[in-house]
Amino acid sequence: MRPDVIIVGAGLIGLTMARELQARGMRVEVWDQSQAGHESSWAAAGMLAGTMLSLNRRLRPAAQASLTLYPEFIAQLETETGQKTGYRASGTLLLAPSDEENTFRRDFSGLDGVDWLSPSDVEALEPELQYSGTVALLSRDHSVNSRQLVTACRTSAALRGIPIHEGRQVTRLHALPGGTWSVESEKHRQVVAHVINAAGAWAGQIDLPQPACPVRPVKGQALQVEAAPWQLRHVIIAQDFYLVPRAAGSILVGATQEEAGFDKSVCPEQLSQLQARARACVPILKNAPVVEMWAGLRPATPDGLPLLGASGYPGYWLAAGHFREGILLAPWTAHTMANLLADLPVPAEVAAFSPARFQ
Repeated sequence: MRPDVIIVGAGLIGLTMARELQARGMRVEVWDQSQAGHESSWAAAGMLAGTMLSLNRRLRPAAQASLTLYPEFIAQLETETGQKTGYRASGTLLLAPSDEENTFRRDFSGLDGVDWLSPSDVEALEPELQYSGTVALLSRDHSVNSRQLVTACRTSAALRGIPIHEGRQVTRLHALPGGTWSVESEKHRQVVAHVINAAGAWAGQIDLPQPACPVRPVKGQALQVEAAPWQLRHVIIAQDFYLVPRAAGSILVGATQEEAGFDKSVCPEQLSQLQARARACVPILKNAPVVEMWAGLRPATPDGLPLLGASGYPGYWLAAGHFREGILLAPWTAHTMANLLADLPVPAEVAAFSPARFQ
């Protein structure tokens, strides 16, 4: 039986949409050019930073809504699969530069879950942190192990009977009479009513008449250190680095931001500089050996907002361009896109993400 929907891209966005659409009674297939979940989702730090000032202001309502969805999303996924996702609800410590403290306090004013800490508070919460500036606890900003999460989503898809076709790169989409689409790879072709482009940094590479999907790759390099027997209790975010504790005593140190096309090579010198900045605030990291270095490609749009909704071609949809926030926005994106396909109401803020803004 042929599917109702083909999702192009088996990253976390694609996999969560597949689960949501299948739960609503649609037949779904996912096609991915490589291995499911092993591009930007695999490289991501896993910060669920829905309160952060670095968020585009038009993105914050969606980010806050997705944070609210996360606990139930994780509970359902872990119960269904029996797999852990590395979800940690201990909060995030934001290191605010002393010369910008007033600006930070003003911009966070009125937001829930933001507490400004005294030096004694910081010492009690995170004894290994040495920072002379102002620190805020963002209690709603949590974290997840993105690799464990995407693995659990892949397992969930298998348990639900959702086909995930790896190594199947979509080379062409062709609109057919009657409102259907021909989805084509080098060796495969399928006709469906709906296609969702969730191909991450490669979303703009699919052969389709103009207007093209304006997504470009932005490279990010990160590393992981072995920190056992001690461990950070919180995610730590500064202006030029972040630290994300993971299970078994490891800590992710991230991340660069580079316009480098599709290059995913690792530069040890850049990562050494990143590590040095982290060590200045958490000196015990000087004794933490590096266990892995990697680079990933974030899918970016010209205005920093994702592309969610109708493409301008009936039956062809976009769910791309999440940049740094793909992990955070996955459950909200899945719910929103499922409502759009079913012509159900969606939040007013979705209008800001319409692909029509670039057409």
